[in-house]
Amino acid sequence: MGYARNRLLVVFPLILLLLLLVAGVAGADSMENPGDDSLPVVKLSPQIREQDRDRQYYQALDCRELGQADARSDAEKRWLGERKAACLERYRAFSPRSFQQ
Repeated sequence: MGYARNRLLVVFPLILLLLLLVAGVAGADSMENPGDDSLPVVKLSPQIREQDRDRQYYQALDCRELGQADARSDAEKRWLGERKAACLERYRAFSPRSFQQ
C-alpha cells in the first residue's frame, strides 16, 4: 500500500503540471492578435549596420563625452568639430583671463 501511495503522489503532480501546461498553451493561442499577419517582416543579418548621425546628435552630446565620440563622414567630422568648439567656448567663459592668453 505504501508503494502505491508514493507512486500516486509522484504521478498526480505530473498530470496536474501537464494539464496546466496544455491549458496555458491553449490560452496563449486564443489571445493571439488577429492583426499579426499584417505586420511587416524585418530580416536581420549578423552585419553591423551603422546609422548616420545628424547634427542634432552632436549638438546634444555632452562635452565630457567628446573624447570618445567618433565621426565617420566629413559632415559628422564638421559637426563634431563645431561641438568641440562650442564646448571650448563654454569652458573659456568660466576660466580666468590669465589662462586665455
